[in-house]
Amino acid sequence: MKVWTLLLGVGACTFLVGVSADAATTNYPGSYCQQLITPGAVSILYDIGLARNMAGSTKFFGCPGVQQGKRIVKATVTVRDLNFSGGFSCYAVNSDASGIGGFQTPSVTTSAPAFGVFTLNLGGLTPAQFLPLGSKSVVCSVPPNVSIDGSAVSTYSIEEE
Repeated sequence: MKVWTLLLGVGACTFLVGVSADAATTNYPGSYCQQLITPGAVSILYDIGLARNMAGSTKFFGCPGVQQGKRIVKATVTVRDLNFSGGFSCYAVNSDASGIGGFQTPSVTTSAPAFGVFTLNLGGLTPAQFLPLGSKSVVCSVPPNVSIDGSAVSTYSIEEE
């Protein structure tokens, strides 16, 4: 009789945990980003959690997220824009298992004469755009370096539900 009661108790706890549909947000440092295939030499510099573009031209950085089996409902990226003439443009993407296909949020861009730290809200994807066997990431075009620091991706987050 005691064994049966224990099993019922464990089953009830498992059931209660299993029905939770809360969204989970995972935050990442910019230093998780990687330079994507773009013309010219690799120019990404990792410095205290940042990923900086040290090139004299725009480069694309891909910032991976952990696939937790849920769809992207919101993604954000905080950038440090040190270029007065060009801005950041970023989007979130859920790629399929091949890494070739997938769905992305609309691009969000900082305005050209922007200078400083900005948080871009990238939005999310619809339930029909969820690919459970794929990967999630944030992709940004990072403006050229015009100083000794370089514009940088500071942090990014992906909220799943």
